[in-house]
Amino acid sequence: MLLISFASFVSAQKGHFGFDTITRGTEYSFPVFHSPADSIVEIKINVFLQLFELQLLADKDETNLFKELRITDDSIVFGATSLIFEVIENSDKILSVAVSKEWCGASCNHWTAYYNFNSGNGDMMSIYDFIEKDKINIAISVINGKRTFNFLNQLKNLNSEQAIDTTAVFNEIDNSNLDFFYFRNDSLFISDEECLSKFEKAYYDLNMITGFSTAELKPYLNEYGKTVLSISKKDISKFSGNKFPQLYKGKTNDSIEFYFTFDFYYDFNGSGFIAMEKERTIHSFDGRFENNNFDLTEHDNNYYDVGFIKAALVNGKIIGSYKSVNGKINYTFSATKM
Repeated sequence: MLLISFASFVSAQKGHFGFDTITRGTEYSFPVFHSPADSIVEIKINVFLQLFELQLLADKDETNLFKELRITDDSIVFGATSLIFEVIENSDKILSVAVSKEWCGASCNHWTAYYNFNSGNGDMMSIYDFIEKDKINIAISVINGKRTFNFLNQLKNLNSEQAIDTTAVFNEIDNSNLDFFYFRNDSLFISDEECLSKFEKAYYDLNMITGFSTAELKPYLNEYGKTVLSISKKDISKFSGNKFPQLYKGKTNDSIEFYFTFDFYYDFNGSGFIAMEKERTIHSFDGRFENNNFDLTEHDNNYYDVGFIKAALVNGKIIGSYKSVNGKINYTFSATKM
């Protein structure tokens, strides 16, 4: 069934950030956040979420945020068939947002992404930001041990005829980057839903969320972590996110302003976007970031190569160049973290 491009607004003020909810039917909803104190913070959060979830840089008062999501009008369904957000934590320290979606190709898959923002400056948060450097290995061992126990403790409830690839799940837990997490009421929760195959997620009734209290994590926390979990009362805005993904802003050599993001999906490999602010155009790319150097390829919607980016991260600034495949577009650029 073809879904019409109709969207509606619902405003909400729950906690530190207010937000508008843009919907299309019951299958799509997305937030637009409003900071009570700093417009740069709300820009960072909104642009980041729009790029990663919608592949879109919305115009002011944009109501059709879902126009880039593809759904066919015949018997073949391809693309995002649903996208629903939830604000989990909304305090003056943390904004935790979950985005659950179903994407269909030859078959359908469901997953949930989690975004955790520093409410004071809009930086993305990583679990690794919160742990003392000399305690990372032991902290990760303790965290993974509890995640493994949570999974093992549920296997006894499965029927004898239900087979699950436990080795694959263990490997995923041991090798994951702890990207799927959120905060609620001064506790940290890690989701291991993505450690399951799409069939295991669909057919097995497993709770793949593992919770960690402040007391459990306290021995390993640095000052940032202690502030996040209310052990310290330091100003949260003074702490920076040191790991990708983060939002950068810059200019080309002909003064065109843009946003830049990048995130890893395996080892040094990852993907991201360059979004031209005035034209509201999005350029998606993938490639490698290794030894502070980017080697990236831009693709069109049919995944044909369009252009190439060579750049380096130097003293917190991304400096590089872009060249189109046909050689007609060339520019240099620089960007700094917002």
